[in-house]
Amino acid sequence: MMITRKRGAQPGNTNALKHGIYATVTPQPASDEEKQKIQEGLDHEIFFSKALIQRLENLSHETNDLDEIIRITNASSVLLGKLCGALKTRQYLAKGRADSTELLSQAIEEVFGHGLDPRIP
Repeated sequence: MMITRKRGAQPGNTNALKHGIYATVTPQPASDEEKQKIQEGLDHEIFFSKALIQRLENLSHETNDLDEIIRITNASSVLLGKLCGALKTRQYLAKGRADSTELLSQAIEEVFGHGLDPRIP
């Protein structure tokens, strides 16, 4: 007789069993004071990310060295990702949801003065 296995964890599986401190501590929703501190930290991260991206863009216009342009582009890409993540977190805390495409477009528009190229899908 062959036993058919179902999808997912099998009876008796303890992989997701919580132990130690995680078994007794249930995370509580953030207080208004904690949310305010998180918001302030996000605002600082957003400000500095935008400033660094603008500096990198200015540097890219000052050089003709392809390797340097590639390094600047890579750094800008990483910073745009961090900026988008910070904007998404800020919007999630404020409204409870966030649209990544809208936030990335907003970030690009705020940093570069124009949005995403509508021809790009």
